[in-house]
Amino acid sequence: MLLQYRAAAIAGFVTQMFWGSIKIMIFVAFYAASGSDEHPMSLAAVITYVWLGQALLGILPWNIDQEIRELVRSGGVA
Repeated sequence: MLLQYRAAAIAGFVTQMFWGSIKIMIFVAFYAASGSDEHPMSLAAVITYVWLGQALLGILPWNIDQEIRELVRSGGVA
């Protein structure tokens, strides 16, 4: 059971690294193809933004526990 958890955690990490790398490659290509030096964000800031987005993706409330959802809606959490 513990091995399955570790394998799932490693697979999730590798997936986030893969998609983060793809996003960064796309931004690097856009920045390289752009003729001007004026951008809303520097490339380093964009790369940081992408990695923060990938790292914090896990805390988004995609699947909230139904019991907690009902406690929040009924006011039982407060």
